Amino acid sequence: MRYLKLILIAVIILGGLFTLISLLMPSRVMVARTVLIDATPARVFSSINNLNTWPSWFTPLKGSAEKTFSPGSRSMKWKSQGKENQLILKDTTAFFSHLVLLREGHNPLDIYFSTDTIEVVRSLQLEMRVIRKLKWYPWEKFAAIVEDNMAGHAYEETLKDLKSYIEKR
Repeated sequence: MRYLKLILIAVIILGGLFTLISLLMPSRVMVARTVLIDATPARVFSSINNLNTWPSWFTPLKGSAEKTFSPGSRSMKWKSQGKENQLILKDTTAFFSHLVLLREGHNPLDIYFSTDTIEVVRSLQLEMRVIRKLKWYPWEKFAAIVEDNMAGHAYEETLKDLKSYIEKR
């Protein structure tokens, strides 16, 4: 009984330490990827800001049969893996777009696209930043440490598909 009590106290202390350490970690995680595209900013952002083109290059939308667009095409809804998803176009300029991806049961993702022209190679550098707000749960904060490795590949694929979509047009 004495050992059981010691084990229980040790588990409580470790759990408390785990929680305290996680409270010191940031509450947001950002993953950023870039790609060089041989196109003008107008061509790039016409594809990004037109949600009708997203099923052609946005990885989560590929294979989704039912897509519902709002009037004015500022948002789109679809189902994948039995969960509701919504993509909302929040803000756009000639060199910047901000979207929010909502997925049932998950934290919202803020998606930012921005550009920089590189004169040496006469290409456009497109950056995709995805920011996820984390809850206070310790396991969520510690899992965010490897977020770049887990999600970065999918963002690279999305940018590669966007590049080929734009350059074929």
